[in-house]
Amino acid sequence: MMFKLWSELDSDARKELMSDFQYRKWGELTEVEKVRFWKFSEDVFFPLRLLKNYGEYVNDIEFNEHRNKGFIFHSIFWLDEKYKMKVYAEDFNQNQTDYAAFCDFYNIVTMQDGHIILELLSLFAYAVLTNCQQRKLSELNEDDYVYFDECASTLNRLFFEFKLDYHLTRIGFMPRQEMKILQGVYEPVINHLSNPKFERISVVLRDAFLEYGSNTPNGYSSCITHCIAVVEGFLQIIVYGSIGKGTLTDLFKDGQKKKLIPDDTFTQGVINVFISVMQKERKTTGDAHIKEDYTTERNAKLIMNLSMIFIQHCIIT
Repeated sequence: MMFKLWSELDSDARKELMSDFQYRKWGELTEVEKVRFWKFSEDVFFPLRLLKNYGEYVNDIEFNEHRNKGFIFHSIFWLDEKYKMKVYAEDFNQNQTDYAAFCDFYNIVTMQDGHIILELLSLFAYAVLTNCQQRKLSELNEDDYVYFDECASTLNRLFFEFKLDYHLTRIGFMPRQEMKILQGVYEPVINHLSNPKFERISVVLRDAFLEYGSNTPNGYSSCITHCIAVVEGFLQIIVYGSIGKGTLTDLFKDGQKKKLIPDDTFTQGVINVFISVMQKERKTTGDAHIKEDYTTERNAKLIMNLSMIFIQHCIIT
């Protein structure tokens, strides 16, 4: 349809209607914003009316048959087990029931601040993802991940609209990028790497995201080292069938011979630049050698984006 909303035609209107915040952390939300976030995420978690203390309680059947009951219970159970010295789930700590888990889940999301929120959301996402992977890893396909991807898509849209600095993927939370980059590059690559044969690569990529998210010079340098390992490992698997053999130069050359990487002039130029930048960054700031200097966030993000774009280039070839 060619019809466009006023906000799509007028940039001033769009700025006025949209939140003008910079990306922020969960603790920077007001109590009202947290409750609004919950309201719009009820499809992912559960409707507030299921809690007697917070709204009209419908009936036991709806509560008992709710699709996410097990996910909510297990995420609270794991949280309580993992952090025994701190009672984050007060109701569940006293009475381990589904209803207590629902109450604690809502209270933590809408009333707590800091890392506990992301830890709980990570546990919830892990519970959903584990349920998606009930078959043998070798038999999994994209259809098995539909529910997880739907939940992640809803949460990521809300993170974006509430200007929260988070983005959920199949391997965990990752640094926020521009939406077009996330949807066009990062998510397709991460989804492709969820194939069991790339399991070790996914672990290293997740570590790269974690190091980048530490926001320290040492973390940025470690991020570069992990990104280079991701590219090398990915190419080793698609070119030689297993991890552990081949330098970047050899991998690119053999990959082109086997028609796994394009061999046109443009691609060759990109590969030459890629190798040059990656080797320079690894030598001067990566963990594989004695550092000449620590890298910056900007350089770490460049290498991270280059790595993801190159892998996507190989996937769609």
